Amino acid sequence: MCDRLAEIRDPNDDIIIELEESKDGEPDPEELFLDQTQQEFEELSNLINSIIANTKATMKLEKRAKAETTQTQHKEIMSMLDKLISSTMTIAKSVSNKIKIYKQKNQEYEKEHPHSTLAQWRINKLNTSTLRFQKALQSFNSASDSFKNSLRKKISRQARLVNQDITEEQIEEIVESADPTAFMQQALMIPDAMIDRVAEIEKKHQGILNIEKGVKELQELW
Repeated sequence: MCDRLAEIRDPNDDIIIELEESKDGEPDPEELFLDQTQQEFEELSNLINSIIANTKATMKLEKRAKAETTQTQHKEIMSMLDKLISSTMTIAKSVSNKIKIYKQKNQEYEKEHPHSTLAQWRINKLNTSTLRFQKALQSFNSASDSFKNSLRKKISRQARLVNQDITEEQIEEIVESADPTAFMQQALMIPDAMIDRVAEIEKKHQGILNIEKGVKELQELW
């Protein structure tokens, strides 16, 4: 990690930091502090980049899901989506914890060094990282919601294949039901020949529940 000021300074910051040269070849405390700060926020940035990468992967996966025609393909796609959601949740928890730790660290440093440009620099970097984290989570949630809506549309189409007279209200009840198979059998009198299609609807319904759970947990982090 380079400790030169030109490489350390964030282009979005307006603060100019002047460092005194160390005496007798001993490490300068302020320079060490800058190195540590840069390392911390580079790590934070890399974690946020991973959330952004997961968002792009989710969007690509949705395109594959729209084209899938077999249960094997659907199972593979939903397994990959579950991994993306789980990965994003793990990363988001780590970022959230680091932000809390760095905020506390900033407050302690500012208390010990009032009116310090270094303290203000850390605060600015944390604010920038926090905003970027929020936007990354919002983008991932939007991609997840889009995927969920695609599954809803597929459920709607398959439900109409099972019963062409099904209403929009009944389709919505299937989507919101805790047990869509039982609901369809009771409310729509599904014949045995259509059980396989009902099973396909059940699998897509489970995908919707998994997405909703993941999005809710991410929202609770903030």
